[in-house]
Amino acid sequence: MMVAVAKKALIYLATFAMLGAAYNYIGAATFAHSRALSLLTTLDEAIPFMPEMVFFYMSVHLFWLPAIVMPSFTTREFVRLVSLTSIAFFIALAMHYYAPSAYPRPTLSENDSSLSVAVLRFYYLLDPPNNTFPSTHCLVVAILLCAMRDRLRSLLRYCYEIWGALIFASTVLIKQHYVIDVIGGIMLGTLIFVLLYP
Repeated sequence: MMVAVAKKALIYLATFAMLGAAYNYIGAATFAHSRALSLLTTLDEAIPFMPEMVFFYMSVHLFWLPAIVMPSFTTREFVRLVSLTSIAFFIALAMHYYAPSAYPRPTLSENDSSLSVAVLRFYYLLDPPNNTFPSTHCLVVAILLCAMRDRLRSLLRYCYEIWGALIFASTVLIKQHYVIDVIGGIMLGTLIFVLLYP
């Protein structure tokens, strides 16, 4: 069992190191002209800014843990899951490249010494405000929710779904994404799962 978990963890780390590099490359290549396209709506403006949600936003990597540690999720199945997630990710990156947009992030107060603002400030430095539509966070979470739906018992499934919903919400509450980015990410992730993971 531990060997299988280690294999799946290594597959995850290697794949998302590659995807992260591609994400950063596209972000850097489109940054200069990404502000030309704004997807801001009155709904986006009405959504409050909640920096403490950054912890849920960053937990997207931990969202893979059930698939990694569950014995019923074989290494072969995990490779299929990671492969289709990679396909969805590269489709999203193509959209980021050909239709770049950026979110007008709020200015973080230098006088705010809270942990959440400190973490969000650091995250803002790591992840530029572009690469918005569709949200790669949301497409990954959507795929994992589909994959784990029939593998978790009722209480665990509800907890997992609530966690996923909080990650969805965090993308707009920390002002990293537009509402349309969330919708697009969920739709793309679900579509790819339905088509490629029977």
